[in-house]
Amino acid sequence: MRPITKDDYYSLKYCEAIVKEVARILPKNSFIMFGGGLRLCPGNKLTMIELVCLIALLFRKYEINLVDMDFPKTMGIGVTVFCVEFLVEIKPRN
Repeated sequence: MRPITKDDYYSLKYCEAIVKEVARILPKNSFIMFGGGLRLCPGNKLTMIELVCLIALLFRKYEINLVDMDFPKTMGIGVTVFCVEFLVEIKPRN
């Protein structure tokens, strides 16, 4: 099998239209973490279990507090809602 070249791209009649359509449907900076449908990642459940374990171990080993309780929270919206600036203090537990 030969490698794909730039000339191969130009020989595909609908390639540019498909790329533009996908860019229109999926906004910039969007990300589907584990895919979906037939192409669903087989390791998604294992990954979620590992993330829960990691977060539990972090909270077990470290004390995490807000730096300023009265600090105004600014939210951003993307695939999920998130804090734009969220200052925390992390100290090891005794």
